[in-house]
Amino acid sequence: MELTKGTAELIGAIIGDGYIYQKNSKYQIGIVGNPATDKEYLEKLKQLILTEWKKEVNIKLRSGAMVRIL
Repeated sequence: MELTKGTAELIGAIIGDGYIYQKNSKYQIGIVGNPATDKEYLEKLKQLILTEWKKEVNIKLRSGAMVRIL
């Protein structure tokens, strides 16, 4: 995989505000943010994931004050 500027930004977001979860043999990567202040940035990350990794992701509101990208 080539390390592009977009991939570097995604890796930084995962390190700073994300998590990697394993269940059985499957992995899930998530990034968490505040819906009041981070919505535009999470939308940008969603687009980067599609562009860089060719994966469709969803943004979900959780716990009333937290947003996740899955």
